[in-house]
Amino acid sequence: MKGGPLPAAHNVVRYVGGGSKRHGDLVYPQAFEDSPISVNWLECVAGSKSEQLKRVRQVLRMRRGRTGGLAELNVGIVRGLAVGLDVVEDPLAATAEWPAAPCHAEIVGIPEDQLLRKLVYEQLADNVIRVHPAIV
Repeated sequence: MKGGPLPAAHNVVRYVGGGSKRHGDLVYPQAFEDSPISVNWLECVAGSKSEQLKRVRQVLRMRRGRTGGLAELNVGIVRGLAVGLDVVEDPLAATAEWPAAPCHAEIVGIPEDQLLRKLVYEQLADNVIRVHPAIV
């Protein structure tokens, strides 16, 4: 069940595959083409950044490639990119295949207009703080 908005000072990460979605720390807008955009909330887990990333890697619900990365975004910056854009809690319950993901969240409020939507994807890509390895 979706929860409330995340604190503006917090950060989220989105898995981005290699090749057509990123090159090194450069993330392409295609990495965000989704609505809502699935992300994981780092500060959901107490500890250092490396501990938070370790927890996220444990609960990611996808097969990760060796060239994939975790693109980090600041919630407050995401919120300021477009009217109605927000980052909200969306914890996932455990399934037979996957563990529970209490740190799952979503970027919601993606514009319906194709041009505005593409602009949001470009702005998200431009505001990636850092790309962390998806596999360590």
